[in-house]
Amino acid sequence: MAIFPTIKILTGLTVKNIKIANRKTSAAGYPMSRARATITKKEFTLKYVYVSSADKATVNAFFDTNQGLSFNLDNPDPTDTTIFTVIFGQDSLDWVYDNQGIGRWATSIIFQEV
Repeated sequence: MAIFPTIKILTGLTVKNIKIANRKTSAAGYPMSRARATITKKEFTLKYVYVSSADKATVNAFFDTNQGLSFNLDNPDPTDTTIFTVIFGQDSLDWVYDNQGIGRWATSIIFQEV
């Protein structure tokens, strides 16, 4: 299974714990809820800035090859060595070029655990 490439400059990390529930309202107006699954999944949003053009090309090639497929992601939390099986949580990669300073790229990438 493919492994997402390591990019040196990770500047932001958001981790969501997702456990989906079925919710509805009773005829009397009371909320009702029950879990749809027993497992909590994670969603990661990784933010990169100051990415070189070479690293950008590497990520784009990986995205083109593995979009729609599952792959491994090393836990971006440096205190944990867990490897997650994930998919891309988006259909496109949006890159922003910073020409004011050192001429590097920035992006955010969403990964969803499967």
